[in-house]
Amino acid sequence: MKKVLVVNVNWLGDNILSLPIFKALKEKFYVAVMIPSRVKDLYKNNYVDEIIVFDERNENKSLLSKLKFIRSLRSKKFDIAFFLHRSLQKSLYVF
Repeated sequence: MKKVLVVNVNWLGDNILSLPIFKALKEKFYVAVMIPSRVKDLYKNNYVDEIIVFDERNENKSLLSKLKFIRSLRSKKFDIAFFLHRSLQKSLYVF
């Protein structure tokens, strides 16, 4: 089964509106979502297999913690990533 990473936005409303995307993806893929910690409860039991918290204001603020986060993402070996909002910084982390 292919592994898909969905990088979602920081805002609660946009996360709520994106939930149908996860339902469609979950039918064929292993789905992980990369979100800030403040919206993680929204995704529990909602069509995702894995919640990856990226909190650049607190936990992932330092350069070292960002590098560890990137290494962690690479180890998961996702086949494809979808970005629901353009973000150069997050694109570089996922790349």
